[in-house]
Amino acid sequence: MITGPEAISYAEAAAIYSEVTGVQVRHTSVATADLADRFVAAGYPADFAAALAALDDGIRHGNEDRVTGAVHTLTGRPPKPLRRFLAEQLRN
Repeated sequence: MITGPEAISYAEAAAIYSEVTGVQVRHTSVATADLADRFVAAGYPADFAAALAALDDGIRHGNEDRVTGAVHTLTGRPPKPLRRFLAEQLRN
Protein backbone atom coordinates (compact mmCIF):
# COMPACT_ATOMS: atom_id res chain seq x y z
CA MET A 1 0.00 0.00 0.00
CA ILE A 2 1.27 3.47 -0.87
CA THR A 3 0.36 6.18 1.63
CA GLY A 4 1.38 9.63 2.69
CA PRO A 5 2.97 10.29 6.08
CA GLU A 6 -0.37 10.46 7.89
CA ALA A 7 -3.58 8.44 7.93
CA ILE A 8 -6.50 10.77 7.25
CA SER A 9 -10.18 10.21 6.67
CA TYR A 10 -12.13 11.20 3.57
CA ALA A 11 -13.68 14.05 5.58
CA GLU A 12 -10.26 15.25 6.74
CA ALA A 13 -8.94 15.14 3.16
CA ALA A 14 -11.92 17.19 1.98
CA ALA A 15 -11.37 19.75 4.76
CA ILE A 16 -7.66 20.05 3.94
CA TYR A 17 -8.43 20.46 0.23
CA SER A 18 -10.99 23.17 1.02
CA GLU A 19 -8.58 25.00 3.30
CA VAL A 20 -5.63 24.94 0.92
CA THR A 21 -7.43 25.61 -2.36
CA GLY A 22 -10.27 27.83 -1.16
CA VAL A 23 -12.69 25.55 -3.03
CA GLN A 24 -15.27 24.24 -0.59
CA VAL A 25 -15.76 20.49 -0.84
CA ARG A 26 -17.19 18.03 1.62
CA HIS A 27 -17.27 14.30 1.95
CA THR A 28 -20.70 12.74 2.30
CA SER A 29 -20.75 9.25 3.68
CA VAL A 30 -22.95 6.86 1.70
CA ALA A 31 -24.39 3.69 3.21
CA THR A 32 -22.78 0.52 1.89
CA ALA A 33 -25.92 -0.74 0.12
CA ASP A 34 -26.53 2.67 -1.45
CA LEU A 35 -22.94 2.82 -2.66
CA ALA A 36 -23.28 -0.62 -4.24
CA ASP A 37 -26.48 0.56 -5.95
CA ARG A 38 -24.62 3.60 -7.32
CA PHE A 39 -21.89 1.38 -8.71
CA VAL A 40 -24.47 -0.84 -10.39
CA ALA A 41 -26.18 2.25 -11.84
CA ALA A 42 -22.78 3.28 -13.22
CA GLY A 43 -22.53 -0.05 -15.04
CA TYR A 44 -20.56 -2.26 -12.67
CA PRO A 45 -21.65 -5.90 -12.28
CA ALA A 46 -23.64 -6.35 -9.05
CA ASP A 47 -21.11 -8.71 -7.41
CA PHE A 48 -18.21 -6.38 -8.13
CA ALA A 49 -20.24 -3.36 -6.98
CA ALA A 50 -20.98 -5.09 -3.69
CA ALA A 51 -17.30 -5.97 -3.21
CA LEU A 52 -16.21 -2.37 -3.85
CA ALA A 53 -18.83 -1.04 -1.47
CA ALA A 54 -17.70 -3.53 1.18
CA LEU A 55 -14.11 -2.34 0.80
CA ASP A 56 -15.26 1.23 1.33
CA ASP A 57 -17.20 0.13 4.41
CA GLY A 58 -14.00 -1.39 5.78
CA ILE A 59 -12.14 1.86 5.16
CA ARG A 60 -14.93 3.75 6.95
CA HIS A 61 -14.42 1.49 9.96
CA GLY A 62 -10.64 1.94 10.11
CA ASN A 63 -9.36 -1.10 8.23
CA GLU A 64 -6.85 1.02 6.30
CA ASP A 65 -5.87 3.53 8.99
CA ARG A 66 -2.15 3.04 8.56
CA VAL A 67 0.95 4.65 7.15
CA THR A 68 3.58 2.81 5.14
CA GLY A 69 7.15 3.53 4.09
CA ALA A 70 6.44 2.70 0.44
CA VAL A 71 6.91 6.23 -0.92
CA HIS A 72 10.35 6.52 0.66
CA THR A 73 11.30 3.02 -0.45
CA LEU A 74 10.21 3.64 -4.04
CA THR A 75 11.43 7.23 -4.48
CA GLY A 76 14.14 7.71 -1.89
CA ARG A 77 12.20 10.77 -0.63
CA PRO A 78 9.89 11.03 2.34
CA PRO A 79 6.16 11.32 1.59
CA LYS A 80 4.52 14.73 1.86
CA PRO A 81 1.49 15.53 3.96
CA LEU A 82 -1.58 16.24 1.80
CA ARG A 83 -1.66 19.90 2.87
CA ARG A 84 1.91 20.49 1.66
CA PHE A 85 1.40 18.51 -1.55
CA LEU A 86 -1.67 20.56 -2.47
CA ALA A 87 0.02 23.86 -1.63
CA GLU A 88 2.98 22.94 -3.84
CA GLN A 89 0.64 21.98 -6.71
CA LEU A 90 -1.09 25.37 -6.48
CA ARG A 91 2.26 27.14 -6.76
CA ASN A 92 3.17 25.22 -9.95
